[in-house]
Amino acid sequence: MVLEFSACSDSPIAAELLSAHRDGIEVLRSALEAVGSPYAHVVEAVSLSLPEIDEVTRQRYLDLVNEGPPTETVGMTFLGNLKPFSVSEGARV
Repeated sequence: MVLEFSACSDSPIAAELLSAHRDGIEVLRSALEAVGSPYAHVVEAVSLSLPEIDEVTRQRYLDLVNEGPPTETVGMTFLGNLKPFSVSEGARV
């Protein structure tokens, strides 16, 4: 959606959204190139449409590539491993 918004609009918001995720876009581009994906050229075109990478972004990109994604913590609580929530039969709508 962001790419479509960017393509159909002259709004600076689209470019800012893409630039805000430049490190992730570069990781995706690098991974697609490494496996020889036919989609690598599409992501490369997006990268080339953005401003040149600054040193801070380059370092974040390299850190992501070398360390992998951050540890997923969604759903983790201080209460430990909780059972999934289920709706009782009488409460269903």
